[in-house]
Amino acid sequence: MIPSTTAGLKMTKASWDILICLNFEDYTLICKLLMLGLYRDYWFDPSSILVECVTGGYLGFIPSSKALQNTSGLSQFNNTIVQTESRNYVCGQMAMGDPLTQHFLDELEKRTERLLLVVYEGTNADATVHPTEGELIIKRHRSAKSRQALDLTEWTTDTTLEDIKNDLRFRKSSMYDPIVVDSWQFIIIDRGPNLPFELFDIIEDILSMLLDDPSPREIMKRVIEEVIPPAAQDSFLEKIDIDKIAGLSFPAPPEVQYEGNRHRSHEPDRQILLAHQTKMVQDGRSREANRFIRRVVDDMERCGIISLVKEYESPQTRPVIVQGSDGALDLYFPYEFGGLSPDVELTPNLSLPRKTCLVDFVKQFKDQHPTSIMAKAFDRPWSAHAWQYYAQHYINSKYPFVMFYLTTFVICATDIDDAEKKAAILFAETESRGWRIVLPNARDWRPNINELRLDKLFVGVGPM
Repeated sequence: MIPSTTAGLKMTKASWDILICLNFEDYTLICKLLMLGLYRDYWFDPSSILVECVTGGYLGFIPSSKALQNTSGLSQFNNTIVQTESRNYVCGQMAMGDPLTQHFLDELEKRTERLLLVVYEGTNADATVHPTEGELIIKRHRSAKSRQALDLTEWTTDTTLEDIKNDLRFRKSSMYDPIVVDSWQFIIIDRGPNLPFELFDIIEDILSMLLDDPSPREIMKRVIEEVIPPAAQDSFLEKIDIDKIAGLSFPAPPEVQYEGNRHRSHEPDRQILLAHQTKMVQDGRSREANRFIRRVVDDMERCGIISLVKEYESPQTRPVIVQGSDGALDLYFPYEFGGLSPDVELTPNLSLPRKTCLVDFVKQFKDQHPTSIMAKAFDRPWSAHAWQYYAQHYINSKYPFVMFYLTTFVICATDIDDAEKKAAILFAETESRGWRIVLPNARDWRPNINELRLDKLFVGVGPM
């Protein structure tokens, strides 16, 4: 029970809110109330793991424990070199009655390149989902007097997957039964050792994707409608500080399609691809990049171009995102061919027509029909001027940090933090008018004006 305020109620005795938890959905609701700050003064632990997975908690995933293996790698104690290998993992629960839970599980099972997964259904003693690999080691170490001797030293196991499962079984047996019965318990593990801890980011990214990437305000509105009485919902929403919900500043790319919307170059500059590939490896993929890749790959799978492997296989390549000459993003898969030349072995048998085919066609048609007329298709000559009027009126004259010219614009900021704020303002303005814009992530903005190449405008993908 938590004491409630009696201000304005003219009560002579203190009142209490009594929260009765009958099942896991009730438990989830209480966690959401805590994160909203309703009982922060009496019942909320600021060191709670819920603080580290706020968006996940709002969307139904309640973390219970984690292991951040920050002692990985090489270290030296006195005259001894110690090598440690460890995997990060997260344990958490979701309600069986939540339609999002099964979709979340399905998506986790697809991410075999990064994750290993153990899932228990209710009170079942055996896991419903389990890695096909043998005994999985979570943490191990070895030590020696020199680096050369270290390679010949046997590993000592500190923690195995079975140890984590035993901890989970103990927590299940000690929890109030209805909370366990109608929930799924997840153990989400990094496939590789010594990786940076990104599991909460991955969990929140999946849940957000499954809900079509709601904005921070949409997330808060969804939660408040779930847990707050209708009469108090508006006041709660007004008090929420949206800026404190991290990782959702940029919306995901809309209306991504693999086929039918754009013509891409059939001979991209491989050096450009390699440069972008190197940059993506160095920077790591952002949420926006992951979402774009996923949407294009899903469309390719739907069209039968690629298919999902059932078991983990070492990847042959990783997709690279490159901005096209029309301003939109393209996805490339830069395979290493080795001795196989893509220019020779992969050249289509069907050759292209001559470059003069259009001229030859009209000449032939004119010879057969001397009085014929013809036109070269293009946009109406005044349409660009009409668009420039709208851009000038609603953007250029209103915001001093951005300038639109036809289908190209430049936006400026003082630093990365300011870039996030300026981008959010511009997205809000354009979305309110139903306009779609493509804007690089803040970390990809350039300090050097020459790198922007503003002498070249986005004019669409040219004919090849």
